[in-house]
Order: sequence, then C-alpha cells, then structure tokens
Amino acid sequence: MFSAGAQAQDAALLDAARAEQPAVIETLRRLTAMDSGTGQAEGIEQVAAILEAELKSLGASVARHAAAPSVGPVLVGHLMGKGHGRVMMMAHMDTVYPAGTAQKRPFRVEGNRAIAPGIADAKGGVAVILHSLKLLKARGFDDFASITVLFNP
Repeated sequence: MFSAGAQAQDAALLDAARAEQPAVIETLRRLTAMDSGTGQAEGIEQVAAILEAELKSLGASVARHAAAPSVGPVLVGHLMGKGHGRVMMMAHMDTVYPAGTAQKRPFRVEGNRAIAPGIADAKGGVAVILHSLKLLKARGFDDFASITVLFNP
C-alpha cells in the first residue's frame, strides 16, 4: 500500500498535470502550425527554434549538431540534478506530410481530441517531454543525476 503522504504527492502531481493541459494544447498548436515534413528545412528549423527556446527556459544546456544527410539540427538538451539516475528522452521533429498540409489541415480540438498533421507522430511526444520537464521543475524535483533530451529531424 502507498502511504498517505505518497498518495497526497501523487494527487498533487495529477492536479498539476491537469492544470498544465491548456499549455500542452498551445504547444501542440505551435508545433503543428508549420510544415515540418522530412526534408523541409525551413519548417524543421522553426520547430527546432521553438524546442531550443523551451529547453533553455527550463534551465537546460542545449547543443545543436548536424544531422547530415538529413536537414535540420539534432538538439541535445541536458538538465543536471542532485540524484543518481540518468534519464534520456527522445523524439523526432519531422512529419511525413508534404508542404502545404499544415495550412490545409490546421490544428483543431474536437471533444477530447487534438487533431493536426504530425500530432501523433511525434509532436505529441515532443509536447509531453517538454511539459513533463516543466512539471518536474515547478515541483523542484531534482532527484536525478541528469536528464538528456534529444530531438532529431
């Protein structure tokens, strides 16, 4: 059984995650607003710029690496903690959609579903990574040695 303290912490984290939902939706809207299909350098760079800024706002050091022969950078973010475990989170920035798709099929919410090109592969995962880190930071959680985030094109 879980202790009352652990249950209260779990409930508080769940409440914080629920409160973060509008911000997650806005991140999804931003990430799917431009075409970022494989090989679409301009869109992938726009996504990379958003992700780099978000990681830096969370206190991560961020490095860019060439992804030749792909277009766009590989972003590697590092957060350092005071604990022992090491965690790596990874997702890709590109989609499989041709140029013009973001305009033809813009982001929308229908009921409890967010719909846009690339949202399930992998913009949703990217948003979950960013907002999970935001929740950890807001709660002052640093019981890890390092968290590495890798976003590839």
